[in-house]
Amino acid sequence: MNREELVRKYAAGDRDFRGIDLNEADLGGINLSGADLRGSSMNEICLECANLSGANLANVRMSMIILEKADLSAANLSGANLMMGILLNTNLNGANLSGANLTGTDMRNANLSNSNLTGVNLDGANLSGANLSGANLSDAIFCETIMSDGSIRNDSCSGCNIS
Repeated sequence: MNREELVRKYAAGDRDFRGIDLNEADLGGINLSGADLRGSSMNEICLECANLSGANLANVRMSMIILEKADLSAANLSGANLMMGILLNTNLNGANLSGANLTGTDMRNANLSNSNLTGVNLDGANLSGANLSGANLSDAIFCETIMSDGSIRNDSCSGCNIS
């Protein structure tokens, strides 16, 4: 599905976009708040400044995605694969990221307040300057993770080669 068709269907009231292929699309600035995108493939796409608040992105494949300055507040990203994504200044307030793969993700200055990060893989992620107030980080995996205060966390680092 291309951008124009997606925008047209959304404007017509459609919110069910489960399983669609949006790989390599430029969806910067798009409004898909409340959309159901479960199980979709969104690799190598641009969603910079997009509104995905309240969207259901459970189990979405989003590796190498640009979500800079996007609004994902209250979105469901449980089990999503966001490896090597760019989430600079992204609003994830109240989002559910439980079990998501955020390996190597750049989340500098992201708002993760009150978000559910239970069991999230944060190997090599950069959370420098991120707002983690009220976030649930239980069972999260940390290996060479740069935390919001600039410290490096390795406490869940099993099998990594750390000198």
